[in-house]
Amino acid sequence: YLLAINAAISSDKNELIYTNGLKSDTNTAFATTNDKGVIIIIGLLPQYCSFPTSEEAALHEAVLFAAQSGEEHIICTGSKPTINA
Repeated sequence: YLLAINAAISSDKNELIYTNGLKSDTNTAFATTNDKGVIIIIGLLPQYCSFPTSEEAALHEAVLFAAQSGEEHIICTGSKPTINA
């Protein structure tokens, strides 16, 4: 899904940022990276946090990074519920 979006968007002017959340039996985590695979942030949340919370944390960090950079970014996420919230 994201690869199709990536191919359709010219990233010459905009840096792409990807977000991802993770929930397992023992951990809740999130990550935000750019289109070159450079890690912007990896975060570990309390175990009691939900999967949607991890997705929201990743998206929040992506927005903060984009706002602070002063450059144009396209944020790609696979979390439709987070976008709709």
